[in-house]
Amino acid sequence: MKRENIAITPATPEDIGDMQDLFHKMFEIFHVDQNIEYPYTEDGRRYLESCIDNQIALVAKDNELMVGFLTGGIEDTLPFKTYRLQGHLHNLFILQTYRRQGIGHFQPVGQDFFLPTRTSSKLVLHF
Repeated sequence: MKRENIAITPATPEDIGDMQDLFHKMFEIFHVDQNIEYPYTEDGRRYLESCIDNQIALVAKDNELMVGFLTGGIEDTLPFKTYRLQGHLHNLFILQTYRRQGIGHFQPVGQDFFLPTRTSSKLVLHF
């Protein structure tokens, strides 16, 4: 069953608590060999704040319930590359009950996400 009421939007500081909860669930499943409490540490919170403020952080919500998040950014490449910057997807997590229901296909048409980079004031990702 496709979920028709999913909204994908840029994360805001108000989303950090829910993002930490999903980040923790991701650690419980995929990073059991690491500190699964990391999302709730000061470093974990600073990481999410940095993604919101300086990189990219998107959240997927079913009405008010956060069901997924994505973090990533634009980073310098290795010296042997022929281009200087590249995009990286750092984390992507969707609650189990919402997987395989087309959430990734809910691209907000006409919505731009702005990311500052070291070489320009913004990079636009257009969905």
